[in-house]
Amino acid sequence: MDEIGPRGSRPQDAAKVIWQAANDSSRRLRYSVGIDALALLAARRLLPDTLFRDMIRTSLSRASFDTLGQYIYRAKA
Repeated sequence: MDEIGPRGSRPQDAAKVIWQAANDSSRRLRYSVGIDALALLAARRLLPDTLFRDMIRTSLSRASFDTLGQYIYRAKA
């Protein structure tokens, strides 16, 4: 399985949160896994819609990958 960057969440972390969600008696609908998800959710709460959308669009652009992504995401040999 590929990692999502150098600090991607491990499958074990996701499994733990899924188990907690399945056994939670509260009415909670959303659960986050990993520090990257927490940061993204915080940005979503704090930023205006247009700024958040632009941030996501920029981070997923080809130019962004060409400049930063090559250092973060490395193909496994």
